[in-house]
Amino acid sequence: MHLHPPGSRRVVPLSPTPDQVKHLTTLLQQDQFWVYRARWARWLRDGDPADTIAIERMPRDARLAARAWLLQQRHVLHLTVTGDPDRKAPNGWAEALPLARALNV
Repeated sequence: MHLHPPGSRRVVPLSPTPDQVKHLTTLLQQDQFWVYRARWARWLRDGDPADTIAIERMPRDARLAARAWLLQQRHVLHLTVTGDPDRKAPNGWAEALPLARALNV
């Protein structure tokens, strides 16, 4: 039994492929787009821009939710994109990302 149907949650893979690391790094280091939740897994696999939405087109509540997710996932994101085995993102790391700044309302 699944608590969440497939595609209903954004999950950062614990053992990402090199392409997934590349896609996540690209996402975090830019300030133009966010990934639709229902297309997250496909975007992680392919990095297809068709799976994204321009941040400027997102409603305020969606931007707040996206930023909250980003900040909640900061440690696993940091581990994934840096390979740092400490698993802890330094203070302010996520907040300083171009994506987090763009999602701030």
